[in-house]
Amino acid sequence: MTPLRLFKRADKNYNQVLTVDELKEAIKELMPDKFAGLNFKKLLDAFDRNKNGYIEQDEFLDLMDEAESSGANTT
Repeated sequence: MTPLRLFKRADKNYNQVLTVDELKEAIKELMPDKFAGLNFKKLLDAFDRNKNGYIEQDEFLDLMDEAESSGANTT
C-alpha cells in the first residue's frame, strides 16, 4: 500500500488531516499486535510538524518519504 493510499484510508472524513482518533483506528486496524500500548497522542505530536494538532497529508507523505529514504522498514 502506498503512503498516499494509507493516508486516504485512515482519513475517515476526507478532510486531508488525521486526528489522533483516526490515526489510532488506522494503526489498530492495520497492525493490531505491533502497537499495543502505544501512546497515540505522542505519535501524532511526532508527525505533526506545524503543531496544529493534526497530521496533514503533506506531513504524513514527507515523513514516509524520509523513512523510506533512510532505509527504515515502513511496511
